[in-house]
Amino acid sequence: MNKLNPAVLKQLRETYTPGTRVELDQMDDPYNSKLTAGSRGTVVAVDDIGTIHVKWDCGSSLGVCYGEDMCHVVTDEKLKEGQMKIRIYQVDPKKDACFRDMEFLKSRLHRMPSPKDYTLAYEGIVEAKSLESLYAIFNIAHPRDYKARSMSVSDVVEVVESGHVPKGFYFCDTIGFKEIAFDRTKVGPKKEKKREQTR
Repeated sequence: MNKLNPAVLKQLRETYTPGTRVELDQMDDPYNSKLTAGSRGTVVAVDDIGTIHVKWDCGSSLGVCYGEDMCHVVTDEKLKEGQMKIRIYQVDPKKDACFRDMEFLKSRLHRMPSPKDYTLAYEGIVEAKSLESLYAIFNIAHPRDYKARSMSVSDVVEVVESGHVPKGFYFCDTIGFKEIAFDRTKVGPKKEKKREQTR
């Protein structure tokens, strides 16, 4: 396994942060049966050898290998009226902050929500005009591509784009949501397989 130059790896991770939308330019992979130039997806993570792990819209999860494949960041996607582009971050159930409200974090753990406790659980576009609508959707009408647990206290919603809710990060509290400071570049890594072997 070739070790990637640390400066190159740092640049890749700064460019392809979790949740970034990308478009495939080229892929040379014997397991590829779905992806073509122009296929779009959402970045999950960049691993230590520079592979960009992507959840492709077509259902594939093949990684974009540094030095072999090529993709670029997409910036031209437009939302329809009543849609929100969001990311949902959730705490590992084994951590003390999981399912804890803001009052508990401040009075018992003496801190605010820490990005290091979280992993990216979902990124996508949904039909919603409010945070309360999102809560309902991710509890009783999950999107087909949503694989995480139902939205609950301690989850953080990032509003990436919306015509109704200001961009920002919102902590799901016991009652409603609270806007917080949250650095998504410090979100903990999500383990992913480098290559998808079955179709």
